[in-house]
Amino acid sequence: MLKQLISRYGLSRLQMKLLTITVPAFLLLGTIFVTAIEVSLFVDEKGSLEKKLERVTKTFIVIVAEPLWNVDIERTASILGAMSIDEDFVSAIVYDDEGIPFATIGKTNQERTPALTTQQQIIYTPEMEQQPRVIGTLVINFTDENLLATTYHRVATVISLATLFAFVLIFTNIYVHRKFVGTPLQRMLALIRQSSEKPAGQRVEWSSDDEIGVVTTAFNKMLDIQERYYEELEVQVKNRTQELSEKSELLELTLSNLRGGLVVYDAQGQMLIWNDRYFEIFNLPDRFRRVGQDYAEIIRYDVELCLVNRDLDNDFDVDNLIQNRLDSFVEGRKETVELCFTDGRIIEARRNPMPGGGQICSYIDITTRKRAEEHMIEKEAQLRAVLDNIPGGIRYVDVNRNNVFFNAQYSELYGLPDDLLKIGDSIQTENLYQAKRGDFGPGDPEELSKAWLKKLPVLVEPQSWERITTHGKVLEVHTTPTPNGGVINVVTDITKRKQSVEELRKAKEVAELANRSKSDFLAAMSHELRTPLNAIIGFSTMIKDQMLGPNKAAVYAEYGADILNSGLHLLGLINDLLDLSKIEAGKLELNFDQLDTQKAILDNIRTVDPLAEKSEVKLTINLQDNLPSIIADQRAFDQIILNVMSNAIKFTPPGGQVTVSVSAVRDNTQIIISDTGVGIEPKDLDKVMKPWGQIIDPLKADHKGSGLGLPIVKSLIDLHGGKLSLESKVGMGTSITITLSNSGPDPK
Repeated sequence: MLKQLISRYGLSRLQMKLLTITVPAFLLLGTIFVTAIEVSLFVDEKGSLEKKLERVTKTFIVIVAEPLWNVDIERTASILGAMSIDEDFVSAIVYDDEGIPFATIGKTNQERTPALTTQQQIIYTPEMEQQPRVIGTLVINFTDENLLATTYHRVATVISLATLFAFVLIFTNIYVHRKFVGTPLQRMLALIRQSSEKPAGQRVEWSSDDEIGVVTTAFNKMLDIQERYYEELEVQVKNRTQELSEKSELLELTLSNLRGGLVVYDAQGQMLIWNDRYFEIFNLPDRFRRVGQDYAEIIRYDVELCLVNRDLDNDFDVDNLIQNRLDSFVEGRKETVELCFTDGRIIEARRNPMPGGGQICSYIDITTRKRAEEHMIEKEAQLRAVLDNIPGGIRYVDVNRNNVFFNAQYSELYGLPDDLLKIGDSIQTENLYQAKRGDFGPGDPEELSKAWLKKLPVLVEPQSWERITTHGKVLEVHTTPTPNGGVINVVTDITKRKQSVEELRKAKEVAELANRSKSDFLAAMSHELRTPLNAIIGFSTMIKDQMLGPNKAAVYAEYGADILNSGLHLLGLINDLLDLSKIEAGKLELNFDQLDTQKAILDNIRTVDPLAEKSEVKLTINLQDNLPSIIADQRAFDQIILNVMSNAIKFTPPGGQVTVSVSAVRDNTQIIISDTGVGIEPKDLDKVMKPWGQIIDPLKADHKGSGLGLPIVKSLIDLHGGKLSLESKVGMGTSITITLSNSGPDPK
């Protein structure tokens, strides 16, 4: 269709493309515009129809009220019949107050719901009544079919006019283009086609003052220019040929003086240029010295004469090798391979693709170099084996601080990745990695690395130092300068040695602490045991010898009481020692049972109440209501409370106060025992929690005690899975908080 229009009306492809875009776009925009207008008109007219339905409904509910009240069916039906004259009317129904149809006119299509429906109650005020009453319901149905038909008719008319206008526009455009563009264009193409069939240099005979004439004149001038160009081109070709001949001679001279062999193949694998050295390397006969020689024949000749060492590949296949090389020509692959000959020679072959296809192949005998490299690699492998088995890291950098060599232990000791250090790289790479890792502290890693490099001294003598890595290793670094300005670093891991020294130091401290603890224990025990024993021995001797006379029974009885108190004190001290030793040995057995918290606290308070009265210390009790019971050992619980309260009363001066507060905190019971006593220095808080940790000199103190009370209390609380905290201020008192789980210790 497009070709027929172009041929018949002389339309250009561009104009046809514009028409195929413009016409549908015009029709689409026109359709959208008409649709928008019609939708707006339809909405307005439908709104008017709804208002008319509302007016009709309001009018007729007033008219049918009286006949409905009087049950006049005929009159009601006649009133409804007045509606049927409206062209939009469908049906109307009057229902009584019980919802039963009273009168109906019109017919509702059961398959199609009316477009417009209204339903309103019929209200009537009887003559004998003052209040209006709802006596029924009026339902009126209208249709919008007439409105839709009118809308469809308008839309069809507008679309028909728009289509007619579009066709007129199209055919007008085609006619104008054919008259003023198509015909002149066809005439001009005919002239150009006619001139192309004539001998070169023949001019197109045409004269006119329109665009065709201008184009014809330009075409004739182009022919003149073309003739002059051909003449100049012949001269240039002659000069270029001579120049190429000279360059060819120069190229042949250059190729013949190359140390290696050189050959050039085209994209089909045919030989174009070569030098004598190429034939010498491959021992090729002179019959291959011709342009167009196929590469496949040359490689097959070499292989068949065993010039290539096939021992290197047991699966050597001549056809596969030839096909691979031909594929390389076609694909333009760049390759560098080593060819091993049976006579021991090693030839390096480099193949580079040419822009227009084909390859330039160069061949160099590298046998001597490869032997030297193999010897060097062997020596380097031996040196590497020695370095890698040295028990430590070693690195050598030159005067420019570039890596010359290093062993694997060096990277391992400093925690560096295996591929980080490279021969020839600056040590800044290593320092930058360490800076990013945080070895040099916070800050910009690059700035830290540069600052570290600036601080490196110019070594003139060996140096040694220790460095602790981020992994916790202790490294001993020995740095030795070399005569050429380089530096050799030898790194040894001395972590285990340092740990051994540290362990020995700690063991020495532990032994010294144990010796001091033993001395403190013996001193405390000797005092605590000697004092009651001296009293027992002294008073018993006075009673036995009746040193005050035979009639001093009352005095002797008092001495007996002192003997009893000293014995009880000695028994308590021994019991504390036994309890502490059992706890530390893990052999103290506890019997956990459910305890009434409030009763257990009050029983212990009654026990220490006489001591408080004797010491003139006031006891204050704050117990939360409905305290939960706890799982604990009765004897251990009593020992905890009695020890803490006894200490509080003992170190509270007369007139002071001891407060016991007990409350439930989530699933725990919290017991706080605070006093207004002498208090404890902050530096002595840890001491009082250790066995024999008395902060008052037992030889000078007025209060008797072994210093085992709080350590035993803490151990018993730990066995219950609880916590103990102590707060104290000198001169203001001490507060001890005991927290025990209501469910007892963790079974684990």
